[in-house]
Amino acid sequence: MRIILLIGTLSFFSLTESFGQNEENQYLTSKGDLHLLGTISRSQLNEEPFSKWYNTVYESYSIDEERVEKVNEYYDEGVSVKIYLGTWCGDSKREVTRFLKIVDHSIMNMSNVELIGLDNRSGKMKQGPNREEDGLNIHRVPTFLFYKNGEEVGRIVEGPVSSLETDIAQIFAGLSPRPDYYLANYLLTQFGEESLDAVDTLITKNASYLKHYSKNEGELNTLGYVLMDAGKYDQAILAFRLNTLLYPESGNTFDSLGEAYLRVGDSALATTNYLKSLQLDAANENATKVLLAMLADKESR
Repeated sequence: MRIILLIGTLSFFSLTESFGQNEENQYLTSKGDLHLLGTISRSQLNEEPFSKWYNTVYESYSIDEERVEKVNEYYDEGVSVKIYLGTWCGDSKREVTRFLKIVDHSIMNMSNVELIGLDNRSGKMKQGPNREEDGLNIHRVPTFLFYKNGEEVGRIVEGPVSSLETDIAQIFAGLSPRPDYYLANYLLTQFGEESLDAVDTLITKNASYLKHYSKNEGELNTLGYVLMDAGKYDQAILAFRLNTLLYPESGNTFDSLGEAYLRVGDSALATTNYLKSLQLDAANENATKVLLAMLADKESR
């Protein structure tokens, strides 16, 4: 047992020595998985434990040479790319690695590509150690932001609309494709441009129309939790409430809205939404557990 513990201890110190002692830029999960935060160098992805998936994806990906020629044709040296990713995220592992291979087979300049690792721990969802994502409407990873002369000219969210090579070429050509999760991006834009009351009116009046732009109920559900972890509770509540309007048959949407109201201390609306969740899904153990805890707390006062 002591030998096993010693080996585990040595392994831990080996990992921390490989990536430095700054905990702000890395963390270990309860399962012992190491993840990176903030600015990531490409060389780090070539080291354990990341090299296992990085090298596998890199070697297996077949470049579309014809589309890469289009990337080269429209590429401008003034273009830079910021990639927000999670080393814990399967989509990030796949798409970021593929993007880097495309860089290697094109005239794109790697010095103009920045990798930023985001967190996935409770209370820090999709956040960088210095809030590098703040104000950029990052709600899914990976998110590729393309800039020209300091202005965003396109983005790829989670995955390409067509293929990475095609989407990159279109962005360079000024024909940026509409990224996935359009509704979440639209709602975030409204939060930045309109008052909460105006957004509230917008979603109430246009829910049936907005449904056409919703990928699935997970789109706004994820956005709501990202907003809550960022402390933007009023925005989170509106995102969750819109989700209940789009998916009124889903117990999960009401469960999430109940949690948001609970976090801001509105026990009445929290109870209403948890009860609605149970009405739609009697097997929702979380709603039952929370309601019983709220009842016990009330009786103890």
